[in-house]
Amino acid sequence: MKTTDANDRYKEAVAGAMEEKAGLNAALIIERTRDVKVKRMQGELLLAKAREEVIVKDLVEKQAAYLLVALRQRLLSMASANSRKILGITDVKQANRILREIALGILNEIKDLPQKVVDPKWLEDLDAEDKEK
Repeated sequence: MKTTDANDRYKEAVAGAMEEKAGLNAALIIERTRDVKVKRMQGELLLAKAREEVIVKDLVEKQAAYLLVALRQRLLSMASANSRKILGITDVKQANRILREIALGILNEIKDLPQKVVDPKWLEDLDAEDKEK
């Protein structure tokens, strides 16, 4: 019986060691995968920098904020600027035509905003425009 107990303990120890080894292998595989992903991302970033395709997050946020604020201001001013145009109109088609013209006018006014913001000196140009006004 003593040899059976010793054999059982040996088998349990071997099984435990195998489980521990499998766990370590899994952890090693996860770590290696993470390292490969990081190296790939670093390589992509270096290539993008070399091609001058990297943009600064802060600049993107400022550009988006500028676009959204300009659009918001124009949309909010739409009602007060154009309310007299549709005052007293009873014909639905005529009201629809006028509202469509107003909407198209707003869209035409803001259509070049993205090009203004893409310009690398767009912040300086805005400051210069504000000083002129």
